[in-house]
Amino acid sequence: MKALFLLLSFFFFTSFSTTPIEKTASLQLNEGVQQAHGLVLDFCFDEASSALQTQQKLQPQNAALDYVKCYSSLFQYLNTEDESLFTRFENEWEIALERIENTNPQNPLRNYLLADLYLQSAFANALKSNYLTAIFKFRSAYFTIVENQEKFPKFIPNQKALGILNIGLGSIPKSFDWVMSILQMKGNIKVGLKQLEAYFKLTQSQSQYRYLLPEALLLYSFSQSNYGGKINPSHPLWVFYDKNTDSQLFQHQLNTFSKVSFFQHLKHNQKALDAIERIENLLQTSRYHLHFLRFMQAECYLYKGEPQAISHFQHYLKEYPGQNYKRAAHQKIAWIYLMNGQQEAYAEQMKWIKQQGMDVMDSDKQALKEAQSAQKPNPYLLRSRLYFDGGYYSKADTVLRQGFTKGQFHSPKDRLEYIYRLARIYDEQENAVLAEIYYRQTIEEGKDKPFYFAANAALLLGNYFEEMGNKKEAAKLYQMCLQMEYDEYQNGISQKAKAGLNRLK
Repeated sequence: MKALFLLLSFFFFTSFSTTPIEKTASLQLNEGVQQAHGLVLDFCFDEASSALQTQQKLQPQNAALDYVKCYSSLFQYLNTEDESLFTRFENEWEIALERIENTNPQNPLRNYLLADLYLQSAFANALKSNYLTAIFKFRSAYFTIVENQEKFPKFIPNQKALGILNIGLGSIPKSFDWVMSILQMKGNIKVGLKQLEAYFKLTQSQSQYRYLLPEALLLYSFSQSNYGGKINPSHPLWVFYDKNTDSQLFQHQLNTFSKVSFFQHLKHNQKALDAIERIENLLQTSRYHLHFLRFMQAECYLYKGEPQAISHFQHYLKEYPGQNYKRAAHQKIAWIYLMNGQQEAYAEQMKWIKQQGMDVMDSDKQALKEAQSAQKPNPYLLRSRLYFDGGYYSKADTVLRQGFTKGQFHSPKDRLEYIYRLARIYDEQENAVLAEIYYRQTIEEGKDKPFYFAANAALLLGNYFEEMGNKKEAAKLYQMCLQMEYDEYQNGISQKAKAGLNRLK
């Protein structure tokens, strides 16, 4: 998940009075509920608090208000990792669940919102490594929304939870299929992507669901980027982002987060940076802001090779109250020092990595591994990689060849990475012949080594053959990727390989 995770980050706002459980609770997503929910998605938490308090006086029996309150607490916890907010979320979750369960079972909103509550709890508990609890909440969401779809097949909002579940279950490694069989769940990534696309289109076409567009955009963008194969400028998401570049839609933090994530994945660094800078004033003046946007902004400057990346990473480290991506931020600051020949400053950042942060995310795990290793990254390979990640392929190629000419690739790992980086550059420059030659060389020389290069080479070559319609060769490469053993970025690479196999069915 760069994150489904991350996918969804968020915030702190004032507390609400507890509403007693009522046997006669109703369930309506009326204008008042939509306004409060929309304010939460816009990070206007004080206004959301006031709106909910007003609506609870006007419609005290409407359990949808308890759902919105719970949703807010989850967003706040994800953005701050504040334990008191997790406790508040759990308390409000129990109230919302009971209130909604006491509503009319013939209302399609009932099971739709119950499934969403179960997904919220599953996600929050997974981030806290409460995996057993997360699995059972995920299972409850599955059967709740499947039942709702059977009862109300024309209720399009069902597609959100169905899409999340299909993608989540469809990306689980094959070695865990027996667990899914016992739990009686199954998923399909291709179907899930179509379901999230339907949900995304619903929020654009029907005014009553327009307030959910930021949520739909986030879910569809993240899922399409990570599990949907190659994306080109004619894709509905790309068209949507380019069409609305100057609209008010992208004066909001969550929509900007979705857009930046989308274009960073596609290596369109300047598009990502422009999107963040359009809301710079909002980030500076808003009482509640999405902290991770600072991290992403710092990455954009890092990919361009600009020194202000350090100050933006430091801003993130100072302002973000949680622990996720802090090790990664220190690592990236260390890289800048290393590429500038500042060995002592690099070592100091490595010390910080050992002293703080968490390793839930792949990026933090990799940062800790580097800090614990005596081997530093090769500056030429590192700079080439960063230029490449920003889409600056000519610069990446130039740096790579400078390092080769100067004889800077001595170790087996460096020589393997050099071949891999050449393959990546040729791939993005659409030189398919040379890309395949170097990808296969990477696989052959790296398949038994503990680095991710061979596995990712197999994944990316599989993507190429899938796009060319050669399903047999694509499936062979995806299977090869899943069979390799390595200890860097394994979660993300394996999920994408499983997604590729799922798309080929």
